[in-house]
Amino acid sequence: MNSEYYFQKGLHLIVASAVIFALIVLFSAMVSRGFPLWLALVLLVPAGLGVVGFYFFSLGSSADLSERFFRRFGRSQPRGEEKTMTEGVGSEQWCERSPDAIVPESAVVSADPVPDDRILENALATVYEYTDKDLGDAIDETNLRILRRRLLYLACMTPVPNDVPQVQLRHDRVSYGDLCHYGWNVWNAFKGATNRFYDQTELAEWLKASFESLAKYNTKTLRAKLRATDGGYRIRLLDNLKEYIQK
Repeated sequence: MNSEYYFQKGLHLIVASAVIFALIVLFSAMVSRGFPLWLALVLLVPAGLGVVGFYFFSLGSSADLSERFFRRFGRSQPRGEEKTMTEGVGSEQWCERSPDAIVPESAVVSADPVPDDRILENALATVYEYTDKDLGDAIDETNLRILRRRLLYLACMTPVPNDVPQVQLRHDRVSYGDLCHYGWNVWNAFKGATNRFYDQTELAEWLKASFESLAKYNTKTLRAKLRATDGGYRIRLLDNLKEYIQK
């Protein structure tokens, strides 16, 4: 677990405590003003539903807050490695472009970025194995190579070239909610390797651009589904990909 996880858990605990306290105060106030106990309980139900709704709304807000906090105060260089900047690219990159570097299996063009950090390279290898396990029956070899190339760019936090095609899946094998869970899992693996935090909207945009079946959804919808637990998803949210792969 990383520090962002505990930060969010702390926020959730604070909000939950505030919700419970507000309900207790409301109930006590009604009883002290002479409301019959049964009437106070009846009136507490709609008020409680409203407060609970606020709580669940705050869960997403706390995730945004934690991301902004860590972008502002918790961002650091990965394990002593220096960042490199590529001319013409607005985002920072943790990978280098080198014609002499060994091109990973996922790359189909020698100009693709190559991880220059062993930790990130290991995380990428783990994500490849995880992809084979959770999407193996929904993707053919050609599209698997395309997906691995897109994952390489995501790991390096580098914009994907426009000439990289979208990934086509067997649509009856995986839902859009499953793909959102898949994206969340690999994104977490890369975040842990680089120790860099950035907005979840970037992940939603990557998913929309990467998978043909997600092109019809807007970014806001995809972002809302990243950690959704409202349905029977085949791909579940994971904290540790290595442990999951070894099972």
